[in-house]
This record gives sequence, C-alpha cells and structure tokens, in this order.
Amino acid sequence: MKKTIAIFLVVLMLVTFVSCSTTEEDTSSISSVGDAVVSAPQFTEPETPDTVQSQESPQDNSVKSTIAKPDEVIFYKNGKYGSLKNANKIYEIAKLVESWYKSYEQDTLPVCNWEYNAETIDEIKQKETVVEICYKDYTQIKMLNKIDHGTQRKIMIPLTGKYAYGVFLGKGEYYYTILLGDLGGSGLEKYFNGITLDKDVRKWESTVITPTKVTFYKDGKQSVSTESDLNRKIAKYIENWFKYATQFKSMPAIITDSNITQQKYNSTAIELEFDSSFTFFGGSISKNTRKIFITIDGEHPYHIFTSNGSNDTTWGNMSPDTWNGEKRNLEPFFEGRKFEENIGDAGDVFNSEKITHVAFYGYGGQGTRVDVPLENINEIINWLGTFTLGKSITTAIPPGTNTNFVEIEYIDGTVVKHGLDVIEVYGVSYELECGKHPECYWDLISQSTLSTTK
Repeated sequence: MKKTIAIFLVVLMLVTFVSCSTTEEDTSSISSVGDAVVSAPQFTEPETPDTVQSQESPQDNSVKSTIAKPDEVIFYKNGKYGSLKNANKIYEIAKLVESWYKSYEQDTLPVCNWEYNAETIDEIKQKETVVEICYKDYTQIKMLNKIDHGTQRKIMIPLTGKYAYGVFLGKGEYYYTILLGDLGGSGLEKYFNGITLDKDVRKWESTVITPTKVTFYKDGKQSVSTESDLNRKIAKYIENWFKYATQFKSMPAIITDSNITQQKYNSTAIELEFDSSFTFFGGSISKNTRKIFITIDGEHPYHIFTSNGSNDTTWGNMSPDTWNGEKRNLEPFFEGRKFEENIGDAGDVFNSEKITHVAFYGYGGQGTRVDVPLENINEIINWLGTFTLGKSITTAIPPGTNTNFVEIEYIDGTVVKHGLDVIEVYGVSYELECGKHPECYWDLISQSTLSTTK
C-alpha cells in the first residue's frame, strides 16, 4: 500500500513540472512576437465606406466644378487655326482644364516669372500647337470653387514648345496677364480630331502707304514735309501702335473741321495726308480714310482723328488698346523743324464767297458806317480774298492797331466784323497780310467819321 502511494506522488510531481515548463516557453514566445509587431512599420487599416464618406464630404464641396461655360475654343497648329463651337465639347474641354487644379490652392499655384508680351503670344500662335478657350465678355474664372482668377476673356494652353501645358489667362487676343506653369495637365491633343484648320494666323505685316504730305503744328505755326522717306517713317511709327491691337477706344463727341482747326492753333499736333485710302496691318483704319490728325498735348493727347478728305466736315476718332506699355512719342520728329508763320491758306481769314454786302468803319470800329457801293463790290470782295495770317503776336498789341474795320454780310445772314491789321484765331493773335489795297478803299474809309454826342 505504501509503495503504491509513493509511486502516485512521484507521477504527480512529474506532471506538474512539465506543465510549468510549457507555460514559461509559451509566454516567452508571445513576448517575442509582440516586440516584432511594435518594431514593424505602422499600417493604418482602410476606413470603412461610411468613415470615408464623412471625411471626404467637405472636400467634395471644394472640388465642385465652377468654371463658367466658354463661348468658343480655337485650335492653332502650324500657323493655321480653326474653331469649335459645339457647346458640350467646349464645356468638356473647360472642365478638363479645371480638373488640373485639383491638387492646388490659391497660394500654391506655380505662377511663373517668365517674361512674355504680345510678341511672345503671337510667336506661340504662329509656331506651336495651341488650345485657346474664349469668352465673348469679361467673365469671372473660378476653378473648383477654390481658385479665383478674376475676370478674364481667354485661357490659352500651348501643347508644344517652351510653354507646353502652361496656362495663360488674359483679357484679349494678345493680352495675357497671368502665366502658370504646367499643372500636370494632359489630354487636349485629342480634341484636334475633326477640327478644320483653314484660317491663317494674322502675320501683322506692315500695309501703310507713304503720306504725300505731313504737317507739323506748334505754337500756332506749321511746318510741312513732302519728304518721302521721313513721311513713310512717321506713318510706320504710328502704324506700330496698332500692332496686336484688337480693341479700340473712341470718344462719343463729333469732331468737326472747326474742332480740328482749333487744335492746330492751340496744340502741338501732326497731320498725315494720303493720296488714297490705306490700312494699318491690313485693317484698323476706317474705310476711305485719307487724313489722320494726332494731337500730342492738349485735351486729347495721342488720340487719332480720321477723315476721308472730302468736303465732309465730320472726323472720326480712335485710339488702339495695345496693353504693351509702349510709349507713343512723336516729339523727336519735331526736332530741328523750321515752323512757318501762316497756318491758314489764302482766303481763310475772310471767306470771300457768297458775300452780299460790305461796309467799312474807321476809328477803331467806332466810326460811322460806310457801305461799299455796287460798282466797287467785286473789287473789294476780291481784295478781301487775299488776306492771310502773318506773324503771330506774342507781345502786347501796339496802340493804333486795327484803326479800320470791315463788316461782311453773307447770303445766309451771317455778319462778321474784324479789324484789318490784327486778328485773333482760337486764342492766338496774328498780323494780317493782304494784297495791294484798291484805290476805292482809301476813298471809302476816308468817309467814316467819328460821331459826336452832345
């Protein structure tokens, strides 16, 4: 019995020992695996669809398409261009460009410092493959409800060359104000399929002709050039203001011959006269224009007034918007010129046509009226037609000037009365020059007496 109990106790001790050993090894193994998991790279399990939806909802609002629908897309290639006007395709292209902004914010856009101007834009359109998104009017360009480019009319993307897939934003065909680097865009090439490129990109070649006469005006005087080389140089210089200009300013006022004449006397100005109609770079100037008049100072400096050179007394006016910062400077053409005294031609002082009556007054116009009799009227009218402007007067007019006056009545009832020595034209006083006085004039003026009052 004792022997049996002893054997049982020994077996029980052995079982207990084995059980303890296994538990210690297992714990050691688990510890080692735990250490390995902690030291391994961290991995975040994918979120459930509900979690993703709730976190992406704000971003969905920020990437919502907000680009305005364009009116047209123009495609350029090899100096040719054509347009797409299918509204759905146009909007598809605009939204594709907009999608390139997804990874950017307003302050992270790759704005480039490359210098470019109208010449650069022209070269790109002449030589590269280009897509240009166009709006008829100034339109707010907002990308994905987060990037605001302000009001623009053009979005141009070259697909080849130095600026490939850069984004130009601008307000005119050759006027771009913002240039962004490549936003990682692609895929515009496919839209060229089916586009007919049948128009030539404008080459902006000079078409102006040589003026037959150029007249310079300064301080109430004039200087005339009929020198072909100089006149052509001036015309081409003015034409260059119109290069790349596709928009023009104009004044609503009607400009008449009288307005232009006033500017000739009171402004520094220049007038170009052509023997036939002409154009600037194949366009720009109104049809049948034969004269252009430009004031350099005064109320409308560097506005261009145009006339067809006929008896029509109305002048048009225009000024190109070039946006290229070019300073217009005609002053060097005035340097060294000798200005003549007379602006008006013979007969400009007294209109000798359609006169019905002439009278003279002595004593500074205060003398009694002496009417020219019928037998002398033709001789006096012909003499009045010889009056021209002489030297301008810059000092005080001496006493005794304009002792004698003439009064002229015209068929329309107009009456003018002027002194015969000095006349003021648009604020400038001039000496009067004329042909030989008729003998009857001296007899007539001697009859004017100074009236007395009691």
